Formats: sequence, structure tokens, C-alpha cells
Amino acid sequence: MPKHRLPATSEYRILVVGETCVGKSSFITRYVRNEFPSHRRANDESTTRYQTIIDGYDYTLLFREITTTYELDKLTLSDAIPTACLILFSITDEESFLNLKFFYETIRLKLSYQSKHLPILIVANKIDLEHERAVSQAAIDQFKSTGIDVYEISVKGNVGIGDVVCGAIKHLQYDNLEKIKPPNACACIIT
Repeated sequence: MPKHRLPATSEYRILVVGETCVGKSSFITRYVRNEFPSHRRANDESTTRYQTIIDGYDYTLLFREITTTYELDKLTLSDAIPTACLILFSITDEESFLNLKFFYETIRLKLSYQSKHLPILIVANKIDLEHERAVSQAAIDQFKSTGIDVYEISVKGNVGIGDVVCGAIKHLQYDNLEKIKPPNACACIIT
């Protein structure tokens, strides 16, 4: 059976959503420049472009950061609709966790009609601040039990950042392989 490969270069738009002060800007800066702390302020018009190689494939990743549902509502068909969404919350901020479900449902309802297989990944940041934990591990585990991908990271400690982006890429690779595979064939991601 012939192997199906993705295009030589793929461009993915990754929407990074969450309450203020959960680490969205720092997440992007840590992944793109391996720097912390981020002195960049969130801006709904800002997009960070980054070229990388993951599992032997060239990718251009466009990160766009959104903090409010107003900014989410401003996304229009003329904007580049995201190909993946990351929703960040802080384990030290219970409100950011409580608003997670609202962001998830808003994104799912608003953007899923654009992309049938829009991956939405949940990211629990600040695991290095266990002593300040406001969100119980049981609450996070309950979210995981629903089948939603949840990543626990520390942007400051540089723990799990690449896993989140690779997780989103794996979802997108699978979606692309599903589109190009012939009927009655199986598609595998070979890394």
C-alpha cells in the first residue's frame, strides 16, 4: 500500500484562548523563542509566525492569542479560521478553570462549522506552583475522563510546551490523512 505524505510545508493557525494572566503570551514566547518571562502584552490583532520541523515535516505555525469572548466574536469569515485551538487555564486561578467550559463551548459552536475536526486542546498551566493550587487534580481528571485532551504544563519551568503543540499537530495530521486516504484503507501516522 502506498504511503500518504502531507504536503512538503503545511500552515496551521493555532488559536490560543484563555483568561488574562494564565500564560498565553508566555506560552507562545516560550515555544517560539524559548524565553520566559514574556514582556509582550496580549493584542487581538497580533499573530506570531513560527517555522518548525516536527516528525520530519515542515510547518508554519501562526499563533493568535485571544482573551475575551468579544475578541472571539470578532473572528469573521474574512479572518483566517484556526485549524487548532488551545484553551489555557491556570491551576492557581479557579475562575480561569470555571470559564474553561464556556470558552470550549463557544469555540466548538462558533468554529466547528468551519472545520469538522477542529482540535480543541485544554492546557493546565503553572504546575510548578503546586503550593498555590486552586484547581483540584480531581477536577482536571474529571475533564480528562470526558475524552478531551488535557495537557498539564509549566511555561516558566519549560515543561510540556512542545507536547501541546505536537499534540495539536498530531490531530491535524490525522485529519489530513483521513481526507486523503482511499476508501477502505487505514491511515497511520508514522513518526
